[in-house]
Amino acid sequence: MAGRVTLRPVSENDLPLLRKLAQDPQLAGEFELYGWYAPMLYQRGWEKNRRPARDPLAGRRVAGRGALQHPPQRFAHVNENDPVSDHAAGDPGKAGPPPGPPDARMRAAGPDDAAALLGLKRRLDQETSFMLLEAGERDASVPALARELESAARSGNSAVIVAEIGGELVGYVELTGGTFHRNQATAYVVIGVLAAAGGKGVGRGLLEEGKRWAAAHGMHRLELTVMAHNHRAIGLYQRTGFSIEGRRSECLLIDGQFIDELYMAMVLPQTPADPA
Repeated sequence: MAGRVTLRPVSENDLPLLRKLAQDPQLAGEFELYGWYAPMLYQRGWEKNRRPARDPLAGRRVAGRGALQHPPQRFAHVNENDPVSDHAAGDPGKAGPPPGPPDARMRAAGPDDAAALLGLKRRLDQETSFMLLEAGERDASVPALARELESAARSGNSAVIVAEIGGELVGYVELTGGTFHRNQATAYVVIGVLAAAGGKGVGRGLLEEGKRWAAAHGMHRLELTVMAHNHRAIGLYQRTGFSIEGRRSECLLIDGQFIDELYMAMVLPQTPADPA
């Protein structure tokens, strides 16, 4: 006779068991499907016992390998004063004119940018309700963010790109690739631009740079979420190739009201692999 089943919230004390279960090929798919419900577990050590990542696209040319060592932050931001600003990322280096305003420098972020990037994110938390976190809720530290940036730089499917004007960071875009073989070619996009830099094309430039980076690194799909009342951001995403795929009704509580969220995504054009 089966024993009594007890249901309870997962805690950090369950990490050893979860790590063991995640190694079971019969259960790996369940962790891939439901893992994002437990971001705390991923942030606090899951990556230390991860299996080596496999090539996400056998037969396709991929510029880098390795799974991201930190989880996606499920949400982004779009400034009302900027035609962009909700979720995305990129890496310069391709031919052609750089995206964004001429006085904005867009570049890949590294560990040395951790302090400035954390300051930028906290400013965004204070000045807009389009970010997921409210002011004071972001408890990341500079060393922790530096480690995340270093990890993203080593991975072949994740990146953080920043926009800089006059030596100051005014925006960023993150591409967070999947951590499993089946979703490594998909990246979740988060973007944020300061209100002071709104309306100058910084957001669109970051999105275009993110698409450029993704294509160069063999990614197949980009996806993001945006609040349904953020019409300016939705229009920008549609102009840059994203389409609405779904809607989550009353999933966010903003200023005392429940708000809908849209799922948007795009499939990148495929580049034929170089002949052997």
